[in-house]
Amino acid sequence: VILAAARGGDPAAAEYWFGTAALEDVRPSPQCLAELMKVAREESDSTAREELPEDIAIERADAFTYEGPQIKESANVDQPGWLVELESAPMKLDFGTYQYLVEKAAFNNDASAAECWLRQGLKMGFEPPAKTWCRVAEVAASRGNLDKAEKWLEQALKSTGDLNPVAFDALITAAARAGRKALAEKWFDRKAEAGLRPSVLALNEIILSWYPSLKYQAASDKAAAAAAAAKEEASGGNWEFAEYWLEKGVKAGVEPDEVTFNILINSAAKKGDMASAERWFQEMLSASIKPTIVCYTILINGAAANADLETAERWYERAVESGEVPDITTYNSLITAAGRAGELAVAERWFDKAVEAGIKPDRTLMGTLVVMAADVSFEAAEKWLQRTSALGFKPNARSYNEMIASAAKFSDLSTLEKWLRKAKSSGVTVTADTYTTLLEVAARKRDLPLAERWFKAAVDEAGLELLSPNTVNALISTAGKAGGPPFARFWYDEAMRYGVQLDGCTYSILAGVDLRAGDASAARAWLERARGAGLPLNEGSYSNLCHSAIEGGDLAAARYCLSQAKKAGLALAPSTCAGLAAAAAQAGGAREAEAWYEEAKEQGQSQ
Repeated sequence: VILAAARGGDPAAAEYWFGTAALEDVRPSPQCLAELMKVAREESDSTAREELPEDIAIERADAFTYEGPQIKESANVDQPGWLVELESAPMKLDFGTYQYLVEKAAFNNDASAAECWLRQGLKMGFEPPAKTWCRVAEVAASRGNLDKAEKWLEQALKSTGDLNPVAFDALITAAARAGRKALAEKWFDRKAEAGLRPSVLALNEIILSWYPSLKYQAASDKAAAAAAAAKEEASGGNWEFAEYWLEKGVKAGVEPDEVTFNILINSAAKKGDMASAERWFQEMLSASIKPTIVCYTILINGAAANADLETAERWYERAVESGEVPDITTYNSLITAAGRAGELAVAERWFDKAVEAGIKPDRTLMGTLVVMAADVSFEAAEKWLQRTSALGFKPNARSYNEMIASAAKFSDLSTLEKWLRKAKSSGVTVTADTYTTLLEVAARKRDLPLAERWFKAAVDEAGLELLSPNTVNALISTAGKAGGPPFARFWYDEAMRYGVQLDGCTYSILAGVDLRAGDASAARAWLERARGAGLPLNEGSYSNLCHSAIEGGDLAAARYCLSQAKKAGLALAPSTCAGLAAAAAQAGGAREAEAWYEEAKEQGQSQ
């Protein structure tokens, strides 16, 4: 009757019959208790876990409740009334029942319930065997509560009975995925010390924890992979850890699998060491592990990163010869290899071959070709964008931005503006990088009205703070050449008004504009501003200032700029000394000209 009521979704009736049984000194089976636990928790979930009366709540300072996939600490956990009633009934649960309830909760991946029953058993004098502690640790690890999982495993090691190796692997894997490398390594070692062989899954996860880019790449999360790869590159890569962990795993009795070797091959390929990647490939064959298309694609990717089209095609041929069927990722890698080698025609041939093989092109593959074509010619990019649309793929923001960039590189302003209008009419957000390209085009063409219009659009749509100082510097330089100091100052004021981050180069350009106009005092004022803002000038900036002063006919200002550079410990280019020599000679200063000439000659500017 209890089972029927519980399974029928009537917790009130189930509890009534449970109480009746207790009064009659009839002991319900473990299955009845498990069903009561399940229906009570379901009812609690459906009522958004409303507070139960104090007389049916069990206070536990370190109890858990769920919210989503994570475990959250709480001051108490709600328990059904039948549990409290059971404790006051003339019968008690035996240890076998508690064992069953813990196992049942763990099987259902219910960390809260498993721990609840474990603690209730401990209060009754239950001494759990090692496997029970392991089960609770396993479910805690699967829920992401690594500290609790570690605590339960420590208890397991102190208890009697056989240890469950799965619990160790669960903690190692969860710690590795959470980026807690030290914790993962600690329990990898503890498992080996306990006489248990670590699993290859745990080994692979630890290796991947050192290289998140490989993990994101496997999940096809390109943005995350790129960000992680940049971070790994900045830290020096640490690629040697892959080999370290393989050696450590083998010593612990782990037998590497295809995934292990794929990680090792990928780690070598990512740092550009194709010789090591091929060596690991041979090790894989020696271990009697047959490479799949995933492995061959990794090698093709490595060759593509080096723009080595010949090697990429060689690995494709080996994959086909071994009976592997290339997939869309393989063809995308080959197309990328051709693109990086500057072979658009070869890339198009691989696209045709993919279609002939029955591969249905996806947005990623088409986008790769649009981007590649955009670097070759605007017409080629336009052709591939049209093919993308013909296949039913709506051009995305990246495609439009690449078209605009290609038009800026190869076409005229009218075509550029046409694609800008197309992008906006399609609801595409024009990126800050694209506006940077547009502003640089306007600057190169010295079209200040157009630059001003695009500048304001960038402010309104892309957020000016995303524009690089180089863009503003190009505008200031162009404005200065076109209209002199007033135009250059206008763009400086605009940049300051909108909060653009400026650099030392900005002030050197402004100073150079004033020097060309013959206003040395204004130029010095710009340099003082840069110094006051803590923005140092580099060799190139000082060289440009010297040349600007020479162009403005102010040899004294050129000497001043050179002295400031030397004071900063910078060695200017030989061409700067040669320019000073020529300027001094024109001014009639033969000795000074000869001195600059000798210095230029010492620096290698013999002509």
